[in-house]
Amino acid sequence: GTVAATGRAMRIDKAYEDERFNSEVDLLVNYVTKSLLTLPMHVNGQLIAVVQLINKREGGPFTVDDEQIINAFTKVAGVTIRSTMFFAETARISRQNETIAKINAELANSDLDEAKLIPVIVRGAKEIVGADRCAFFKVEDA
Repeated sequence: GTVAATGRAMRIDKAYEDERFNSEVDLLVNYVTKSLLTLPMHVNGQLIAVVQLINKREGGPFTVDDEQIINAFTKVAGVTIRSTMFFAETARISRQNETIAKINAELANSDLDEAKLIPVIVRGAKEIVGADRCAFFKVEDA
């Protein structure tokens, strides 16, 4: 939580000697954490994730060089994640727009019979936002 709260990287050389370290997780998973390297992942100044590395394979603590290379890696990875999120959002909006256009075409080609229009409106509303159900309540005096 510290890295997410501060937005700054953190290296812990001896986990069990650091008051920020929670050893309860180690006990639950039968693991011994020795050292940690935790870095924020920012894109355009916004924190989007935190990356935490635990225990170097060859032993010893993580180094400044490790921090620098992972920091560079998280910058590239962050841009990739943001691009993927942007692409997914663009695709979702495109699908919504296609659905709206399809429903509008159906409404425009209908004979304006209310009994036929209401199911098209209900189905369209559900499709546009991905809802399981939709209710249509007509106000009698309208």
